[in-house]
Amino acid sequence: MIIKPIKLIPTVPKGEIPETKINKQSTKSDGSFVLTTGKWQFTKGVLMLDGRNITQLIENEGEYPAGFWSAVSHDLDEFRNKYIREKIKKNVKKKGDEVDPDGELGHLSAIIDAYIGKILRILKRKYDETKDGMAFNLDEEGQLTINGMNVTAFIDMARYYPTDKARVFLKGLKNRLGIILSNKSSSPSYDKIHDIVLSLFKEIDAVISKKSRGTNPKALPEA
Repeated sequence: MIIKPIKLIPTVPKGEIPETKINKQSTKSDGSFVLTTGKWQFTKGVLMLDGRNITQLIENEGEYPAGFWSAVSHDLDEFRNKYIREKIKKNVKKKGDEVDPDGELGHLSAIIDAYIGKILRILKRKYDETKDGMAFNLDEEGQLTINGMNVTAFIDMARYYPTDKARVFLKGLKNRLGIILSNKSSSPSYDKIHDIVLSLFKEIDAVISKKSRGTNPKALPEA
């Protein structure tokens, strides 16, 4: 019988971790970014989330709660910023001063504006459907949610897309925040929520005072 020598497992001295080189570009070679809601990608003029066309997701909006759409609206804006930043770097490197030679970035920004407007209407509808009952709490990041909708995320979306409908909705949202303030015994986290709600009041007032952009002509049709 032949006995093969035992290969010793290399050890790492205490307190030292071997460095591994990671190719950062490999995670973005297909132009995708992994965000809170999943893998986002823009290819051939179509925006995809985990391989599904965003238009199709919106057509099946009833399958998803308000919290999901709040997160999607946030990721839409984040993806736009990341994608455009990366593309501009590549375009400038290849073509000098031309940052958007084929109009791709302008097209992406326009359709994201349209999707954000559509999600705004979805959230308003879901909000209206739950007017008779109101559940609120703080999420893992300490942000207030009402009936599953992240209030901060919605205010951010309305700030970027300040339509008349968004302003009307924000006024109704502000009334609900007032109800939360008046109900001391409704939450064990009332003191923390109180301070957060007061801050949200100021944010809402700032957005409402902005001049409305009206209706985006490129927005998706009403559901």
